[in-house]
Amino acid sequence: KVLPLMGSRYRHITKWVDVGDPTVANAEQSDIANSGAMTILEELGGAFIGMSNIWDNRLQAMTTALTTIGPMHQPAVIISKHLKRLHSGLNGGFHYMKFRNGMVSEKPEKGLHSHLVDCFSYTLLYYGIGGKVVNMVNYRNAHQKLLRRAASYASR
Repeated sequence: KVLPLMGSRYRHITKWVDVGDPTVANAEQSDIANSGAMTILEELGGAFIGMSNIWDNRLQAMTTALTTIGPMHQPAVIISKHLKRLHSGLNGGFHYMKFRNGMVSEKPEKGLHSHLVDCFSYTLLYYGIGGKVVNMVNYRNAHQKLLRRAASYASR
């Protein structure tokens, strides 16, 4: 599913970085010379960076990204309306298990939404550490500035 999407919707992008669970870079049990990351890189190119697997770090990255308002009074992260499963996961589908005694688990329960929300958290963690690729707030501000400039040319 990824290759056709990359080839059609994102063919103009020539460089990217795949980020995720650091265990993806570990060798597979059946083939010590291969790993999930190597398969991804062979198929898609780019580079793989394993992020911190510590839940509290990823939770903090999501909390910061989803509650930060930029200088243009826009959210730091805008999630496309087409990502219905991610919206569903962030609206309770990805949740902590509550035990009969009232205690709550330390980590969210794995289920239908967990892979997508995990992916989202790894991505936000990557961008939150110094903005290695693109600082989205700066990018959005620069984009808005270009749009205003283009609109001013049209009105002349």
